[in-house]
Amino acid sequence: MSRFGTWIGTAFGAGGCIAFSLVAFVATPAQAESTADEESPPPIVADAGSEQAPDASCPDGGCDDAGVAKAKPPADDSEEPTEEKSPPEPRPTRVSLDSIAFKNGEVPRAQRALERLAAKELSTCATENGGVAGQGTVELKFLVRARGRAEGVDLGRTRNVPPEVAKCLAFTLARRPVGAPSDEPVFVTARFKLVEDKAAAKPKRRGN
Repeated sequence: MSRFGTWIGTAFGAGGCIAFSLVAFVATPAQAESTADEESPPPIVADAGSEQAPDASCPDGGCDDAGVAKAKPPADDSEEPTEEKSPPEPRPTRVSLDSIAFKNGEVPRAQRALERLAAKELSTCATENGGVAGQGTVELKFLVRARGRAEGVDLGRTRNVPPEVAKCLAFTLARRPVGAPSDEPVFVTARFKLVEDKAAAKPKRRGN
């Protein structure tokens, strides 16, 4: 009787160990799977018809189908066309010789020559380049050699005369005949007076 009881106890003990091992084997994968699920959540797969969120690296849809960023067109740096400045409105101006001075000799015919030049060419030049408002003065310095022409014309002092007008006067005087000098060279300083011709600016009335 004692042997039979011992055998039964042994059998039940072995069966209990086998059952405990099976329970532990089944429980361990389930626990491992739940732990893996907690650590790494499954990726969210969008449905075929759902709207995907925009990629942060491609704002405003700036990528193609392959996910590569599209090249942005170059910025338009072209400047707007500037408006062309209209030429100054002609202001009738009369030019006259105010004074003349010589150094290292004289040019006897220079005064008469410059008076004629001022009344015609210089007055026309001043008017076409805008003229003056009121009145002003311009000094022109040059030298005269044996040829009797104004050479190396340079601007001196100016007062109330636009730069365009003064430059035109100097350009018009250059190489003009002024008479033979008494010596070579003779340095000349000619001062011209410019006066706005308001009478010429008024429109003429037509007769009845």
